[in-house]
Amino acid sequence: MQLQKENFEEHLKAYKIIFGELQDQSIQVKTFSPSGTKYITIGDTIVVEQNKQKNSQWALKAKQGKKIAWVIRKKDNKYLARIVDGNLETL
Repeated sequence: MQLQKENFEEHLKAYKIIFGELQDQSIQVKTFSPSGTKYITIGDTIVVEQNKQKNSQWALKAKQGKKIAWVIRKKDNKYLARIVDGNLETL
């Protein structure tokens, strides 16, 4: 799945909601258990915040204060994009 330009806005909006920069009562924020990592479903993708409990360079950056989220296709868990401090980069 190629992310369409209009989808970028939806994913960036979800990112802002996850990190408390925007509120929208119509969008449900869910959490993975037991990590407590927040995510939002958008169509066949999810926007999920970086799990700080992981042992990776991205988890370390998140622990240091970077706001990191991933856009992942649900059907095969393929990482489609990374959002760092509000900047989206397709993968």
